[in-house]
Amino acid sequence: MDSLLKDLRFNARMLIKQPALAFIAIVTFALGIGLTTTVFSIVNGALYRGLPFEESERIAWVHRNKPSENIDQMGVSVPDFFDWQARQTAFEIMAAFNSNPVNLAEGEGRPERFLGASFTVEMLDVLKVHPVLGRGFREGEDRPGAEPVIMIGYDLWQDRFGGSREILGKTVRANGVTRTVIGVMPEGFAFPERQQVWLPLEIDPAVTDRSEGPSYTVVGRLNPSTSMDEAKVQMASIALRLAQEYPESNEGRAINVKPLREIRIHPEIDGTVTPVAGLLMGLVGLVLLVACANVANMLLARASARRHEIGVRLALGASRWRLVRQLLTESIILSLAGGAAALLITFWLTRLLMSYQPPFAVLIVLDVSPDVRVFGFTLAASLLTGIVFGLAPALHSSKPDLVATLKNDASAGGARRRFSLRNVLVVAQVAVSLVLLVTAGLFARSLGNAQSIELGFDQHNIAYVSASLSGAGYEREEGRQFLRQATERIGALPGVVAATYTARLPMNLTNASEDFFIEGYEPDDGDPSVTIQYNPVGPRYFEILRIPLLAGREIAATDDSRAPLVAVVSQEFVNRYWPGQNAIGKRIKFDAESEPWIEIVGVSGDYKMTSVGEEIRPLVHTSLMQQMPFFETIMVRTAGDPGPMVARMREEITALNPDISFFDARTMDENMSVVLFPVRMGAALLAVFGLLALGLAAVGVYGVIAYSVSRRTHEIGIRMALGAGSNNVLRLVVWQGMRVVLVGVVLGVLGAAALSRALGNLLYDVSAVDPVAFIGTVAVLIGVALLANYIPARRGARVDPMVALRTE
Repeated sequence: MDSLLKDLRFNARMLIKQPALAFIAIVTFALGIGLTTTVFSIVNGALYRGLPFEESERIAWVHRNKPSENIDQMGVSVPDFFDWQARQTAFEIMAAFNSNPVNLAEGEGRPERFLGASFTVEMLDVLKVHPVLGRGFREGEDRPGAEPVIMIGYDLWQDRFGGSREILGKTVRANGVTRTVIGVMPEGFAFPERQQVWLPLEIDPAVTDRSEGPSYTVVGRLNPSTSMDEAKVQMASIALRLAQEYPESNEGRAINVKPLREIRIHPEIDGTVTPVAGLLMGLVGLVLLVACANVANMLLARASARRHEIGVRLALGASRWRLVRQLLTESIILSLAGGAAALLITFWLTRLLMSYQPPFAVLIVLDVSPDVRVFGFTLAASLLTGIVFGLAPALHSSKPDLVATLKNDASAGGARRRFSLRNVLVVAQVAVSLVLLVTAGLFARSLGNAQSIELGFDQHNIAYVSASLSGAGYEREEGRQFLRQATERIGALPGVVAATYTARLPMNLTNASEDFFIEGYEPDDGDPSVTIQYNPVGPRYFEILRIPLLAGREIAATDDSRAPLVAVVSQEFVNRYWPGQNAIGKRIKFDAESEPWIEIVGVSGDYKMTSVGEEIRPLVHTSLMQQMPFFETIMVRTAGDPGPMVARMREEITALNPDISFFDARTMDENMSVVLFPVRMGAALLAVFGLLALGLAAVGVYGVIAYSVSRRTHEIGIRMALGAGSNNVLRLVVWQGMRVVLVGVVLGVLGAAALSRALGNLLYDVSAVDPVAFIGTVAVLIGVALLANYIPARRGARVDPMVALRTE
């Protein structure tokens, strides 16, 4: 212990004597470890950190799926939910919920929009969360006709109502309905998507048809004696029984059970979270590798400058292990200091990230602030990098040629070895930098391709607002009348070319599908129904989106609740289910027995409904006035910039009813930025990683060449005295440096090619060996490396031969 303390004191004094080296090494470590720790904090928050609920590992997300058609996530109907509750024993309790915006107002004041959710009364028991003031929902308050009540969030209570305890019993208007405030939820509770308002989810199994009505998200709390796998087995058995009892609505439907923490971001993208997290950790680890290689090169240079001291100590009897330990202690001191600075970087970056709101709702608000796991990771990363990247320089420096070292022979430093340890580190830096830059280039190319992919519709000059009419208390017929009236008013605004209404917009990242029975089509799996993307639309929908009509007609204004049911299908639908036939006049329906047939009156061109990267899939468009959904969107095509039209549309709707809540309002171009958010973020992050690695690699190349030139001053003087010109010396030094760089380029290209193949699913229409990304990146890296070689080489070529010959 005494010798260790002596080593610490000695190295601390040595670093204080060379503050520039210590500062550069600590900053380099801090950048590499800080970036790595920040990414680990994000991964920790997304995958490993427990949810903010008691025994959160026992909370599960229970949902339907359809394996035969690779549909992983489907909502749960009201009858299915009540059947699950009655038949299962794996869960202590189950609850259902959905999310919806709420317009909240006091008295007759102007309403303010908040994110809201509707729960069945069991939800708070599932989460084991209770109000800090008042009570939660009681039995029966989630049934139609019950007294209207509401719970509010802590932040809303403080900001809007001043934290007054008199809020209990106070009445407010929520989506036009007067409700009594019964409770205030704890600070920080925002389940499931930053909500601040909660209503009872009013459902009645007695009046809800199994094949109709809305669907919900279901969560449950496992019994202490039941595992997640056992719950999956039991729910799978229940799914089979329901399929036998209700084949028209449940055949081919399975039930899946997942830990809630696994879908804390968004059900549509959570399947990609783990691989993307692994990719980010791997890539940021490469940045750390480049940073550590830089520090290792600096330590090698420092040890070389001390080679005479080390040789004398060895000659006097010091053991090699004693010297290795002392040199290694210096590296660990630097890495721990860098780790401490890295924590400051991590705190700053994670606070910045937590203040950022992604352009889509997340299922659970992520907490990416550093915790014990992050502190442990930082300490482990600091120690590991200090040991691993300090050990090689320590071992290398503790075994010099004693005779040459004691004679102060410059060759003792090994500067003229063709492939020294310094060169190995430079090769690694160049190769890793190339891998990161090529990956960034692939994502940039992917972003460009995604923006130019043919979607099948014209996204420009389109504005829309989405609202919840049922949330404002409208029944179906009243909702139809309001929608017609609002669309007519908006369609008459100056600058509006055409207006319509629709249940869904293209590129909304949700896979809304329905089961259809198709006249004349018999599926091979025996299930009489097929699940198809489905969208109720209004007149001029195809005209506004400029989707070509290939046969028949569009949905018309006369296709209302009194007219025969009609639909327009896409060309892919016809190709798959009625190949080579005329689809006009053929029929489909929702239910095999009771539902009336829907006549096909038109065939549209194909377009992408869910995401940019999806394959073209069959689509069914029914008349929204005949199949009234629960959420509606009014969409317009404008003659000019659609941006200002969004506010005008909201004003027109609010003038008709101030209690209407909007859950989305933007232009279609803005919506596309949401769709492209993952690939845009990938390109931005990888560009940062790649440029940081490139900068570190350039510094590393410069340092090695500068050190080499300083060690070869005598040799350069001899060459110039014998007639070599400065240009000859310049070319010699640059070529020797570039040979090392080119080895790194070759290895980097091979590594980048291997990684790019693994990225295939995350890229849009980009080859694994995209020539633009590879050639462009190699050219940039070689250009930077040439500059890093040229600057010290030019300095060496300008050395006065007489001065150089006197240099030892």
